[in-house]
Amino acid sequence: MRRPDEPSGIGCTRSLSREFRMSLLQAARNRLVQIVRQQPAPSRYHAAACDESLRAASRLVPYCLFTSGGVAAVLLPNLGIGLEGFRYGLIAIIEAVAGLAWLTAQHARRQLRAGITDRQRNNYTRLLTGLSLALGLAWSTMPYRLFIPATADMRVMIACTCAGLIATSLALTPVFAAVEAFAIPLIIGSFLTLHRTGIVLFQWLGVLLAIYAFFVIFAGNALRLLFERYTLVRLQQGDQQDMIQLLLGDVDQRINRWLWETDAEGRLRFVTPGLADALQRPQSWVEGRRLIEIVRTPRYHPDGLDDETTDASKLAQCMRDRVVFRSIVAPVRRQGTLRWWSLTGRPIFDKNQHFIGYRGVGADVTESRGAEARASHQARHDLLTGLPNRQAFTEGLRAALKDLGRRSEAFALMSIDLDGFKAVNDSMGHAAGDVLLQAAAKRLDGCIGPGALLARIGGDEFMLLQRNTTVTAMQVLAEGMLRQFEHPFLVDERDTSVGLSIGVSMAPLAGDTGEALLEAADLALYQAKHDGGGCYRFYDTGLKQIAQEQRALLRDLREAIAEKNIVLAYQPIVDAQTLAIRGFEALARWRRPNGGSVSPDRFIRLAEEAGLIEELGDWILGHACAEAATWPEMLKVAVNISVGQLGGRGFIQRVAETLRRTGLAPHRLEVEITESIFMDADTSSFGVLEGLRDLGVGIALDDFGRGFSSLGFLRGFAFSKIKMDMSFVRDMIHDRRSAAVVHAVVGLAADLGVVVTAEGVETLEQLDQLRRQGCTEIQGYLFSRAMPGERIPHLLEELRRSGSVEPDAPADDYVFDLTLLDETS
Repeated sequence: MRRPDEPSGIGCTRSLSREFRMSLLQAARNRLVQIVRQQPAPSRYHAAACDESLRAASRLVPYCLFTSGGVAAVLLPNLGIGLEGFRYGLIAIIEAVAGLAWLTAQHARRQLRAGITDRQRNNYTRLLTGLSLALGLAWSTMPYRLFIPATADMRVMIACTCAGLIATSLALTPVFAAVEAFAIPLIIGSFLTLHRTGIVLFQWLGVLLAIYAFFVIFAGNALRLLFERYTLVRLQQGDQQDMIQLLLGDVDQRINRWLWETDAEGRLRFVTPGLADALQRPQSWVEGRRLIEIVRTPRYHPDGLDDETTDASKLAQCMRDRVVFRSIVAPVRRQGTLRWWSLTGRPIFDKNQHFIGYRGVGADVTESRGAEARASHQARHDLLTGLPNRQAFTEGLRAALKDLGRRSEAFALMSIDLDGFKAVNDSMGHAAGDVLLQAAAKRLDGCIGPGALLARIGGDEFMLLQRNTTVTAMQVLAEGMLRQFEHPFLVDERDTSVGLSIGVSMAPLAGDTGEALLEAADLALYQAKHDGGGCYRFYDTGLKQIAQEQRALLRDLREAIAEKNIVLAYQPIVDAQTLAIRGFEALARWRRPNGGSVSPDRFIRLAEEAGLIEELGDWILGHACAEAATWPEMLKVAVNISVGQLGGRGFIQRVAETLRRTGLAPHRLEVEITESIFMDADTSSFGVLEGLRDLGVGIALDDFGRGFSSLGFLRGFAFSKIKMDMSFVRDMIHDRRSAAVVHAVVGLAADLGVVVTAEGVETLEQLDQLRRQGCTEIQGYLFSRAMPGERIPHLLEELRRSGSVEPDAPADDYVFDLTLLDETS
């Protein structure tokens, strides 16, 4: 019997099927079981995304709780249908659970600000989910107990309250398990209540309620996905900003950075507001213009740095070669003013590996360029005399040689030495010697005119580069310098006399390479010293034999390269801690037909100047890889790469072909470069090195510490190994400064997570100190001199037969016996 105030079935005579009801309840039950399970996403952003979800939930939970508490306080006391104990007990439960959930949310927010662990985060999430479940279960009893005895008006109020409470669960969307935990019990309770009335209309109303409620849940899930996507995008944007800063090589937040992109023709597209603002032009004006045309401007020297078209040419070259470039500083005209941009870019390809343009980042670095100019001046000038130093002189000589080749512009080199300076320095002290050097430099500088570059090379040695000159002009200049030094210097209130010896070489008469001209000037200086000093000598036919020897050396080198008479010797690279051989360094050796040996530094430099380095370098690399392919699998081979090789066209492809032809695994090849590569080569060198690293080849920075700029290159490129210059290792036992440098380099390598190799280890004392400091690898005569390739299998066999292989070591480890090492080997 239905109550008189209950609505009729309005023509519906069939109740819901039992199967439909059971299937709906079963689906709800299965989902309820799953809500407490954690589903961590396998993503690098998982922890940060979970933190954001918990933080958002802790901010929204109070609104849901205040709603539940307020509804309970208003609705339940005023239903007026009896069951007062149940109603007031339910109020107490709801308020208590809501209070606990509010405290949990506040505590979670404080913990998130202080730092939270994965375990704490999971505990807070589970606790909020559990309290949401308790709150949902409590509310689910309200329609189940109060709906049937309620009047029609009260039933409307209860039904509306249930629908509203289900909607409030959306406040818990960031922790979606809490949405389900709160809403599903309330949905089930409402559905069962409407079903147990036995009235068809209410049963269909239950179906509608379920459809609506599950729509709310599915909408909440969609909101959760949107929230997670928003969080992920925000985190990725933060990573991209960090990447931009790393690519630009600085982390100065005051520098305004922007993205740029070109098509395959180099025309800018998808112009960003930042790029348009940097040019102070509308985006429509920038769109479609070629990047290289924007940065190419007329010659202008506002700060005394290199010709501004140089870096624009580097940019064009890199884009033509389709290689990565980094921090190319190029000039840009902006509304009549000159600005400087730092540009970093990488070629982009479509899915078919077709080149489709460049994408990169840029920054206006005009303000910092003044500081760079001052730093550049300091790096290229002698601190004592203020004259240009060796680096500046080398750069000037390189430019003069380039003009000699392009415009046949002759120039002269003058090698200058102070006669008697050592005696003054020894007798009066270094302070007096410094004063004398400053005064001498000032007198020399007063003798030169336009087009001349006077540099202090070291000690009391000076070099002069005079552009566009003649023999007569150099004679006049040398005689004027000698006259200036006829007068004594006042040092410590004492008249101190020093003289000059001068050697002059004329280009191209004395040679057309830097080495030849420097050697000629030194030979002329030696002749002046030999003649008693206080005079000047030109390189002339009397010194022709030296020049002939240089030409003969080049001829022999050409023949040696053509006939493969350059041989390789291999020196072991040893694990500093276990003394196991880790590989060998391939060292080129050349003995001329007359029986004389030529140092690698000399014939490699000669090969570069003569354009033979590509042929020679390819042969050395191929021979070393073929030899290494016959060694045990764990042994590597290290090959030195010169400036000329790295800058050669198609170098990466030639290395890859060599590895394929010889069958050597890429990870077993290690190329060694010196920092001079970065000073001599253009910015595309970074792109070549990254290409080698992409092949799997190791990159080692050789002779670390010899130059001034190694630390900058460690930041700019991730080397796999640092090789310490042997001069520090040789002197570290007796020289405190060298020992400090060794300690610093080993510590730096450990902090960077790269291998450090100490070269030139010759004594057990050096070995012991390096091992105690944590050096990774060692190399030197203590273990072995460089040996022919055919000697390596015998060495490995000797180590195996001598029992040097530890009993518990891998069978392919070859270990030197420390007790058998001979310091005299």
